[in-house]
Amino acid sequence: MTLENLNSGAVTELFDEEFSKLLKNIADDNTEPDKVRSITIKLMVKPSKDRSKADTRVAVTSILAPLKPHESYILLENNGSRLAAYTTDVKQPELGDNERLFPEVKKGGA
Repeated sequence: MTLENLNSGAVTELFDEEFSKLLKNIADDNTEPDKVRSITIKLMVKPSKDRSKADTRVAVTSILAPLKPHESYILLENNGSRLAAYTTDVKQPELGDNERLFPEVKKGGA
């Protein structure tokens, strides 16, 4: 018996699946590139009372790098009775299509 034919080749198939996940995790820009990843193969063997056979179970698991946290901010406003959160500044008016950011400068100076 070899690792390749144990449980009809399930170990190899399960390892290949976890290894694929590990490679995708390494390639993911949302994870830390230098974090250690690991794959664990666990073989459990339960012999019968007369030791004439044994039930086997194989588990293959991986530990991958977690996704990096995303940082941003929210704006808070206390109106006296409750605290509200916003993703944009409610005190900053929106600029319309016809409004200009800067006054027009005339040629030749001020």
